[in-house]
Amino acid sequence: MDAAAVSSLVSGLGGAVIGAATAVYLASRQHRRQQQTQVVDYQRERARSEAMMLTEVRTKGKAWLEVLRRAVQNLDAGVAVDLDRFDTETLKTSFNHYQVVYKLEMDDYPPVDDLVETIHSALDQLTRSLREVILTPSPGRSYEDMNCQVTRIAELRTELNVQILERVARLLGAHDTGPTLLG
Repeated sequence: MDAAAVSSLVSGLGGAVIGAATAVYLASRQHRRQQQTQVVDYQRERARSEAMMLTEVRTKGKAWLEVLRRAVQNLDAGVAVDLDRFDTETLKTSFNHYQVVYKLEMDDYPPVDDLVETIHSALDQLTRSLREVILTPSPGRSYEDMNCQVTRIAELRTELNVQILERVARLLGAHDTGPTLLG
């Protein structure tokens, strides 16, 4: 074989090897970029989902508290509270609150705070107490203790809301998810 043929053969093989290596390298680089993008997209979606659930914790807890607040106000004003309606409203609002808190825990999101459990227990206890009072009305009874419980729960909720809003802002700020849920 002459030198020109060998040179052409070596050049051709070298070009083929370089071309193949480049193709493999670029494909692996593109695959790595796609994986990184998928991870970022997953983290962004998880942050958005957590922010939405935290916002739901706020709204569902508020709805439950408002049902109880109305019942206490009615009792305090001497207005009879319809037990069936009270049961329906508290069942619906408490279930919605339980559901979102449970989902947060089951989806393995970081815990919000023990404050959620404290509020949840206080709402549940007040619901039971109110139900007893509605079942056995007592004319002239003072409902100051229940008004104090409503006020205390509202104060705890305010504290929790601040924590939730800060956490939601961090979540959304860390993952630039577009329009915020705050407002």
